[in-house]
Amino acid sequence: MNSTEKPIDWLECESCSRKTRHRILHSIDEPIWDGPDYRVGTATWSIVQCEGCETFSFLNTDEQVHGYDDKGNVLMAVKKVLYPRRAIGRPPLSDIWHLPFHVKLMYTQTREALCNDMNVLAGIGIRALVEVVCKERKAPGHNLEKRIDGLVQNGDLTPAGAAILHSLRTMGNEAAHEVKAHTSQDLSTAFEVVEHLLTGIYILPAKASNLPK
Repeated sequence: MNSTEKPIDWLECESCSRKTRHRILHSIDEPIWDGPDYRVGTATWSIVQCEGCETFSFLNTDEQVHGYDDKGNVLMAVKKVLYPRRAIGRPPLSDIWHLPFHVKLMYTQTREALCNDMNVLAGIGIRALVEVVCKERKAPGHNLEKRIDGLVQNGDLTPAGAAILHSLRTMGNEAAHEVKAHTSQDLSTAFEVVEHLLTGIYILPAKASNLPK
């Protein structure tokens, strides 16, 4: 079978940051059983490739019996999960190599928690990411609250920006101490705020240093 004959599916592409056409390069099916004699569906494992950016991904498709309609016809439920996991519309920061090592490590792991719907860990990670930035920038203060204000003293942050980071700090505290899972939408907004912080402190200055004097 040549590439033009391969099945096509519309899937979320992390690189393109939207749904795109993916070629299904190879698939293996296995039955899903509910007990030794009752098959309830099929699990399909596929290697797929985006037709736009040509990035490869791994796709798991579960199709299982969900119930029956009024006429007794079988209703099937289909669930698709892509690996690596992704949050559609949220590509990673470009030029991430400008981030200091520990900042980049915490950013990457927090984003993975967000993409994998680990909302408690994502909340803790956002707080930890703010803290590691404060530490790397040597912001004064004996706790995170004071260090955020210290970023303002250093000129890394505006007072309005500090007020937003204090809200993120509170979210992180609730996740860490109360095991509170904030909504994916709230966490996505919080993570976007932190990305703007990282861009302003690290990425834009590094790129601007290459501009003509």
